[in-house]
Parts: sequence; C-alpha cells; structure tokens
Amino acid sequence: MTLVLDTSSAVEFILNRPNAPAIESYLYNANRVITPELYVAELANVLWKYVHFKQMSKVKASNFLELALELPDEIMPGKEFAAEAFSMACVSQHSAYDLFFILLARRNNATVLTLDTKLAKLAKQLDVQVFMPTADA
Repeated sequence: MTLVLDTSSAVEFILNRPNAPAIESYLYNANRVITPELYVAELANVLWKYVHFKQMSKVKASNFLELALELPDEIMPGKEFAAEAFSMACVSQHSAYDLFFILLARRNNATVLTLDTKLAKLAKQLDVQVFMPTADA
C-alpha cells in the first residue's frame, strides 16, 4: 500500500499527540510513503508557528522538522500537476494546497493519510481513499 502523508498527520506524529500511535501503524504498514513538495513548506511553517506563538525552542522545532522530513520515502515535485490542482481548486472551491495531496494520491493509486476533515471529505468526493487516524484505532 502506498500512502500520501499530509502535514497534519506528520505534525501529530512528530509531536506525539493522541493520534500518533495510529499514524505510526499506518506508516509502518505502508510499502511506500510519499508526499508532495508542498509538505516541506507547510511543515516548516507549522513549526515556525510553534516557535513564534507557542514558545517551542528553535532547536526543538528544528529537530522535529528533521524528523518529519524523514517520514516520507519520497517527496514528489508538484510542478507537473500544479495547473491541474489550480483548475480543480477553482471548480471545487477548495484549497489548492489540499489538491496537491489528493492528486498525488490519485496518480499513484495511493491512500491519503490525514487528520484534516475538509481534505478527507474532498478526497472521498473525488474517489480517493483516505485514512483518518483516531486515538482509538
């Protein structure tokens, strides 16, 4: 099974939040974990917010960034499907950011691993399989 790891799941995992064990199980059982290059920017921004607003140390956030960048087996370039993500965003009235994850899953016959309910709902509408971990999983 191929998984597309989204940023919400990665952050949940690296910060060892309640859904981390379920996410770890999905990651462990996947044959391949991929993510779009957008993941890198989103991840850096989320961790910057933790430093800026939540008083996480820069060193700790940097360590989390390094850990999260090691989770995917491959970070895929998004340039080749940016136009399609843009077009679909215009039609669906949904964030183009999320469509990068959905399109990557569609193109690789993969499942999106996310905690983002809006992304999950759109993926299901577009017939893309989704795993939404819970602490009970």
